[in-house]
Amino acid sequence: MTEPTRDNLTEALFAPLAVRAYSATVDAALIDGLRIEEMPALAPMGLNRRAEFATARACARAALADLGVDAAVPKRDGGSPAWPTGMAGSISHSRGYCVAVASGARHLIGVDVEEIGRISAGVERRILVDPERAALSDLDSDVRQLQLATIFAAKEAFYKAHYEFEARYLGFDVIAVSIDGPHVSFAPGSGDVKSEVIGQAVGRSRVEHGRVIVGVSIDPGGLAVPLPSRA
Repeated sequence: MTEPTRDNLTEALFAPLAVRAYSATVDAALIDGLRIEEMPALAPMGLNRRAEFATARACARAALADLGVDAAVPKRDGGSPAWPTGMAGSISHSRGYCVAVASGARHLIGVDVEEIGRISAGVERRILVDPERAALSDLDSDVRQLQLATIFAAKEAFYKAHYEFEARYLGFDVIAVSIDGPHVSFAPGSGDVKSEVIGQAVGRSRVEHGRVIVGVSIDPGGLAVPLPSRA
């Protein structure tokens, strides 16, 4: 059975914020290790999706345990993970790989992993805003594909972190992503998210085995909004 292992490189995406990250390849044997509170989510899933879900939850519980918290991570009605009181976290998976991050610091965090080669023209049309299209226009095909995947992962990671601030759906046009090496920054897009929230977000990316992984943190200090996972 594959056990989650600590992922220091993903943790470094959030520095200096203290987080724990664990990752693993998908293993159906981990289904037997699900907690009772996590098991209701399995009902509509096929075997492959169950294995993916169980592996992601094993990573999440390992990250929490490394922070001294023994807890299940059930699925909310809206589909997002329900982290224990006082903790923030995020989960992502792609083609047999899962990663989870957790933190007890008072920040919102999001992580996303995307397969670089799988980002299609259809995805590009759906996620990009004009400043992003302009930034990609003169790049060669390989660099452009990596940048496109990074933008996609950055938006997904931002949305996961923001969901813990305000549990609602966000379109891909609400932010514009800029990339400078491993650093990811955000600017307002459609106006559907307040600029002061976007201004508190920082991100970093890394590439491994044909995947791009982006970590995003949002400092909610001064925003004075209750956080669902910590209610």
